[in-house]
Amino acid sequence: MTKFLATTILAVVGLMMIGCGPSGPAEPDEVGAWVACQTMVKSRLKSPSTADFPADYRNSVARSGSSFTVKSFVDSQNSFGATVRTNYICEVRFDQTDESWNLTSLDM
Repeated sequence: MTKFLATTILAVVGLMMIGCGPSGPAEPDEVGAWVACQTMVKSRLKSPSTADFPADYRNSVARSGSSFTVKSFVDSQNSFGATVRTNYICEVRFDQTDESWNLTSLDM
């Protein structure tokens, strides 16, 4: 019985490892665009550590091929310490060559 259990465990672990290998080039998606735009918006804030973005991206992201437009807002502190809401429109494009997000435009 012990030999059967050890063989079963090894088989399960082996099957699990098959799915852990490289899966090919990264594919652009709405979540990736959402996160990329948040990073770019934060870099332009007076107090990026106070940035508070909405949790749901589903109604904020539009896709056209490998380009994405994110229309959303961020709440953050200004230079006086007051929390203000800033609307933004961020356009990013996914570059398959180096698997990175590139900013096309950002209006805040």
